[in-house]
Amino acid sequence: MIVSAFAHRRFLVRTPKRQSSNRRQARRSPPRRAAQATCVAAGTSGPNLLLSVLDLSQTGVRLVLKNPVAAGDVLELTLESALLPQPLILKAETMWSLPIADGRSCVGVRFLQPLTCPEVESLAYSYAGAAWMFPSSAQPVGSSGKRHE
Repeated sequence: MIVSAFAHRRFLVRTPKRQSSNRRQARRSPPRRAAQATCVAAGTSGPNLLLSVLDLSQTGVRLVLKNPVAAGDVLELTLESALLPQPLILKAETMWSLPIADGRSCVGVRFLQPLTCPEVESLAYSYAGAAWMFPSSAQPVGSSGKRHE
């Protein structure tokens, strides 16, 4: 508890400590320049909504989309990299969405099936930053089939 500077004569006003707003389960990393992605509404063959991938982790990704989406909407993401044997096709639930300029939106989505560590390393720079400093040190992941939800 934090004691407020405003103490009354007979008692102190106490304010509870603020809970940490960082509830992330995994560290976020910037995407590799060579990584490619597309995003459509799940169950449709609609247009690609994706403008940019801001960062990603094992459990989710932060995106800039052309159109707004609502929290709870399910999206289908296709993630590709030269370090992956095949594209990853993943479903993700929209956790939050913020409108930004020109009708675009910044959204945070949670993968319904988390990525493996080698998949994250193939799509994003390493946590310590070594991958962007030494790009030749990146190793391709083993061959596994496409992922489907």
